[in-house]
Amino acid sequence: MMKRLFLFFVLCANLFILTVHIQAAVISNNAHKNNYTTYGSTTKSYLYEQDGFFYRVEYISGSVWVEKYTLNGEYVSLVKQITPPLSLFGAFYSGSEYNYLVFGEPNKEESTQAEVIRVEKYTKNWQYISSGSGYGLNTYIPFDAGNCSVTEYDGTLYVFTCHTMFKSSDGYNHQSNMLCIFNEEDMSLSKSSSAFYSSHSFRQSIETDGTYLFALDHGDAYPRSLKLSRSTLAATSVTSKDILAISGETGANSTGVSVSDMLLSSDKCFVVYNSVEMGDDYSASGQRNIYVAIADKTLSKVNTVQLTDYTADDGIKPYTPYIIANGDGNFSVLWEEYNGSSYTVKIKIIDQNGTVIKSGENHTVLSDCKPVCINGTLWWYTASNSEPCFYSIKLSNLESTPSPLEAYTFDSTTGTLSINGVGAVPADGPWSTNKENIKNIIIGNNITGIASSAFKEYTALETLSLGSKLGSVGSSAFNGCTSLKTVKAKSISSIESSAFAGCTALETFEFPENLTSLGSSAFDQCSSLQAAILPDSVTSLGGSCFGQCNKLKTVRLSKNIKTINSMTFYGTSSLDTIEIPYGITSVGYAAFWSSGIKAVTIPTSVTSIGSRAFSYCYYLKLISVPDTVTNIASDAFSYKKTAVYCFKDSSAEEFAVNNSMTVKYIGDVDENGTFDAADSSLILKNNDTADAQINASCDINCDGKTDILDAIASLK
Repeated sequence: MMKRLFLFFVLCANLFILTVHIQAAVISNNAHKNNYTTYGSTTKSYLYEQDGFFYRVEYISGSVWVEKYTLNGEYVSLVKQITPPLSLFGAFYSGSEYNYLVFGEPNKEESTQAEVIRVEKYTKNWQYISSGSGYGLNTYIPFDAGNCSVTEYDGTLYVFTCHTMFKSSDGYNHQSNMLCIFNEEDMSLSKSSSAFYSSHSFRQSIETDGTYLFALDHGDAYPRSLKLSRSTLAATSVTSKDILAISGETGANSTGVSVSDMLLSSDKCFVVYNSVEMGDDYSASGQRNIYVAIADKTLSKVNTVQLTDYTADDGIKPYTPYIIANGDGNFSVLWEEYNGSSYTVKIKIIDQNGTVIKSGENHTVLSDCKPVCINGTLWWYTASNSEPCFYSIKLSNLESTPSPLEAYTFDSTTGTLSINGVGAVPADGPWSTNKENIKNIIIGNNITGIASSAFKEYTALETLSLGSKLGSVGSSAFNGCTSLKTVKAKSISSIESSAFAGCTALETFEFPENLTSLGSSAFDQCSSLQAAILPDSVTSLGGSCFGQCNKLKTVRLSKNIKTINSMTFYGTSSLDTIEIPYGITSVGYAAFWSSGIKAVTIPTSVTSIGSRAFSYCYYLKLISVPDTVTNIASDAFSYKKTAVYCFKDSSAEEFAVNNSMTVKYIGDVDENGTFDAADSSLILKNNDTADAQINASCDINCDGKTDILDAIASLK
């Protein structure tokens, strides 16, 4: 017993952990997120200017991130990462003296004592000051099917949002809007109100001119309209006006309308929205167009101006528009249009009466980051599973950030195509006329994506360099580029199906740290590829991803992949070793069929091994299978000379016996049929051994290596 304890403490003394953190702009995905078809949602992305810098505030993966950028959109630093106090994000608001964050929490017990809303108050330098909360508030789920809008005046903060309410007498949790008023000094909730009641309310916006509150709702029932309301600053004496009566059945969620927010001028209220045609021919799925409604502040008169006139035959989908004050008395209306294959951003400058002064368009992308106007230029950012890309439009001449179609060069001497600008590279770009002469492609740092088949069968292409903000590489984007040898990538979030399939000369591919997925056959038949070092950001590998890569020698799998899919590494005849990380739960059909693997350890997270997973692996001398694997297909591995290392009475032992394969017991290092201190000593002696057979017998934890943890496990 004393010998076992001594060994235990000696082994534990050798354990240590090293953590390294590298700072960079946070990756997110907010492209097109301002648009909604039926229900609204809370805005997650914000941009504001302070002291000559941009600040990005975005809710990403359970944290609020605050980052600092130059006024040209260059990353400076991380200002703060904030862990939300409640599980739902509502809004950010940059006030005149303080910054505010709004959070919420479901209250499915319908308790009047449960915290459902919290507003946190920060200095302008993002130091936490205090918070205020709302309890009960007839709230089942806050922010449900709508958004959250915030404004302030003279020490009072107004939070206008929505919620599903406590169950009513009909047994349903109905949804409506909700107004919460906070005292900014002590952050106490001074009032919660249903003064602007609308149900359902799919979008909310609130503004104040210092005399009145103005509230906007997108309702589907009571009322079924875009409703503009005015009240005192105490949310009393409410006057309302339907600026758009919506046809259709009361309570039908689909309205054929979407709206972003409203804007106040000195004497008018502006609301921009998209809408189908109302009336006898109404259809919620009909053709939408862009409108601006202009109401006087008494809400007695509304003038509606139609800004587009599309029909169904045009095949154009105009998305939810924005309106921004230009600072000169005029306004910018921006929206995205989708034609079935690509996006275009349209802009119209209008005056106080809605008269169009000038129009423009560009090949950029909008997001749920509302543009801000700084010194006569509109700025916003978009991210497509990438770092943010900043876009700009100069209002003086509507000159915008150039798109890839407008910012490319081709050097015929070197055969180098350089694509810059901001946005996604489309298929069939104007450079395709030089397809047979393009040897090198350089993708700029503000390119966000590459379309499907964009460079398919560019057979002269030899090198590819990808910039720092690239999101997706589309399906078959570089399929059949048979001369491509090297790919250097600073950023890729996803590689779609067959993106590099058939690149038979491809030897080197740098997989970037933000890569999350590889589609089916992504590198199929890349017969010269020698290594695939995948970062832990990767969560999925498509079937046949590296099939027939017969020179693939080195593979490093992500710890966050759950399944090795069908035929992922089939025909990889040079692949003689691979570490399957803990976390993978299944090995699919023919995953390593006809590979060159000599030894493999299945981790304890795996529960099933599929048909032909290791069939025709003629060099496979041993496979170590833990007792967590309870489902092994009858033909999972069929080479009779393969030794199966397993635990006694396990499914792996039964499989080996049934298939007349050699059985070796994990932990019985001296092979004397017992498990004792002698085995523990041998495990310690063989710490970090390179011998596959010794490792298989010593590796009790089935993590692919013999170490002190195995010795500790054997002592237990």
